[in-house]
Amino acid sequence: MFNFVCGYCKHVFSGYDSSIINVSEVMGCPNCGLSVRKADCDILVRPSSERYRDLDAVMSSSWFHFTFVDDWFNVVTGKGQLTPAVHVGTFDAAVERGRDAINYYDTPTNDLYEIRFKPGTKFDDLIHSDKENRWEERASDLPYDAARYVNKYESPGSISIICDPRVLEVVAVHNLPALTTPGQLATV
Repeated sequence: MFNFVCGYCKHVFSGYDSSIINVSEVMGCPNCGLSVRKADCDILVRPSSERYRDLDAVMSSSWFHFTFVDDWFNVVTGKGQLTPAVHVGTFDAAVERGRDAINYYDTPTNDLYEIRFKPGTKFDDLIHSDKENRWEERASDLPYDAARYVNKYESPGSISIICDPRVLEVVAVHNLPALTTPGQLATV
């Protein structure tokens, strides 16, 4: 179960994990009675991600990115190929995204990158909501390298980060189909 914040009256109410998947689904706010799409509600930070309000915890933790792209990290950081921003998240969020994607696509690459932020990475002080997340559109104008946001789609309520890929370093690359928990990471 996750807590939502009504986009109209700001009332906090609960919803079940399985009901979050379809973000276009309409639900009624128990306080104001207005029907709102789940995509228009904010999700509160889940307890397991509360520690990421502290930037020291962000910097000392491993983050994850799922991809179908062979040699993804070199592609997004390569000379002339630099991607303006990438999303990284908790293990659960990345695995959820990967497992959902694998169900729809048959690709030879199903890699889960375990990464950390380089020392000196500058973070936005705010934690944004997922629907405010438009970092890619203005990345070159921002005074920071990375911004945290509350994930609405994968592992709702977890903290994810959008960042300049140059502030990341790869710890390991894992094969997703072999994964079950962070303690059982199968390095490629």
